[in-house]
Amino acid sequence: MVVEPNNDIVQSDASPQHGARWDFAAVDAALDPQAFVRYLQQRHPDHVDLRQGLSYQLLEVCEGQRLLDVGCGLGDDVRALARLVGASGSVVGLDISERLLESALRRSEGFAYPISFVHADMHRLPFAAVSFDGCRAERVLLHTAQPLQVVEEMRRVTRPGGRIVVTEPDLDTLVFHASSPTAVRKLTQWHSDAVRNGAIGRWLPEIFQQCELQDIRVIPTVAHSSDLSSYPQTLAQRAQEAGALTQDEAQDLIAEWRRRAERHEYLEFGMFFTVAGRVAA
Repeated sequence: MVVEPNNDIVQSDASPQHGARWDFAAVDAALDPQAFVRYLQQRHPDHVDLRQGLSYQLLEVCEGQRLLDVGCGLGDDVRALARLVGASGSVVGLDISERLLESALRRSEGFAYPISFVHADMHRLPFAAVSFDGCRAERVLLHTAQPLQVVEEMRRVTRPGGRIVVTEPDLDTLVFHASSPTAVRKLTQWHSDAVRNGAIGRWLPEIFQQCELQDIRVIPTVAHSSDLSSYPQTLAQRAQEAGALTQDEAQDLIAEWRRRAERHEYLEFGMFFTVAGRVAA
């Protein structure tokens, strides 16, 4: 298991203050990079199982393959895929954040299967053409203004006949149950607009067509939770700081969510789109 440095990375123009926007294109420049690690650690297990099972199935993972996970974060999918391809295969995880890769390395200590991590920009993958049997990405294209370029790069490094699978949310579909729908709409609109491509999920099929991928499949899934985490509460606080919510609106939402959680009446949900395509032979 190795980390391969890449010194020719196009750095984001985001300032450290953009860390408050959860800008995963600029984790290392954030005021608190460790906050991104904590956020990724809180991924709801049901959501992960739902997306991973579908993503891996559409990727057509089998023993002996060489796979690429773009925007690998803490390396959870790298390790999961490595178990599926076995000792005769290998999985590479790529991320632009050195901090996240450091965490991925620590979590991978003693891991028995062939994996490696590469520090690089997903817009310019540092691999030769047709280097991989398959390539996947999850929740990374919403953080770029050039998703077409990323998918083109994924297609370039995937062998003919190989599969590309991308899972992305459509943040415009995010719903937090509350008695003030107006405040919730203001919150979710701000949240969607605060990232570079909040509605990227609905654009994936068109992007796959533009990249001339074949056998395209589009599968929408609904991720939902009845457990109140720190995520919506932090979101409301940041929306207030950005001026999208008033102080009263933010505090009222948080207080109501906590009351609902105590009564087991809390609910949040949103749509994800998983799109798969095959590189032309």
